[in-house]
Amino acid sequence: VFVGNIHPDTKEEEVIELFKKFGKPDRSIVRRSAEGISLGYGFLEFSDASQARKAVEGMNLIVYKERQLRVDFADCRSKSSQFSPIVFIDQ
Repeated sequence: VFVGNIHPDTKEEEVIELFKKFGKPDRSIVRRSAEGISLGYGFLEFSDASQARKAVEGMNLIVYKERQLRVDFADCRSKSSQFSPIVFIDQ
């Protein structure tokens, strides 16, 4: 589950606490820069698809720390599947 527009001061533990009413997330990541500054988005992983669906339906567009969260299903494609296997060589 993708969570966007997270306030910069929000910690992973807070995100888990917000979402645990839909089921305990298996993993939670709030993305940060190399300097440790929040990038404003993160991901949650639920082992049960119905919990993820309820989390998206129940949490999208709620306001947390004066920010309206954007919650949706994450694109689960691996990085390798996002690129063509064809290699072009310029001669």
